[in-house]
Amino acid sequence: MPNFRKLDVWNKSIECVRNRYRYVQLSPAGERFGFITRMQGATVSIPADIAEGFAKPGDKDFCRFLERALVYGFLSTVLFKQTLCTIY
Repeated sequence: MPNFRKLDVWNKSIECVRNRYRYVQLSPAGERFGFITRMQGATVSIPADIAEGFAKPGDKDFCRFLERALVYGFLSTVLFKQTLCTIY
């Protein structure tokens, strides 16, 4: 049975989640809301959408969920950069 955990893109997205959460732990406590909360939400949505799309019947649905994951990836990156600008 195929498994989404074997997809390179899913494994890279999990690494992204780990990296973002490491960053959050190092950030000042006063900055953990706003940008950081939104960034965390966007970041955890990436592997979730990949896994959900993998479970759908058909390539069209899977591609739609991959597109959503890509959008969340862009959003996470933008929010991460904005957070860096406001903290440092």
